[in-house]
Amino acid sequence: TQLRALAAEAIGQLQWAGALPALAALAETGGAPAALRLRCIDALQQIGGNGAWAVLSRIAEDGDAAPVVRDQALRALRHADELPST
Repeated sequence: TQLRALAAEAIGQLQWAGALPALAALAETGGAPAALRLRCIDALQQIGGNGAWAVLSRIAEDGDAAPVVRDQALRALRHADELPST
């Protein structure tokens, strides 16, 4: 899990859009550890674009997600105007 979290962080820093589907799947998996989901959300924010925005919106609206996960997605969405438009 720690390795996946570090990989998500690196992918976000590289802004590798090709990883968006994998990051989205992990970020939206309710059974995944919160720390991993948070790193994926951060990476999605760094990658940006409509696909990332859609994933972050779904997470923010997910009533079953942990509050810390929803809050992180909401924070990322607040910075949507700073996201690259891909």
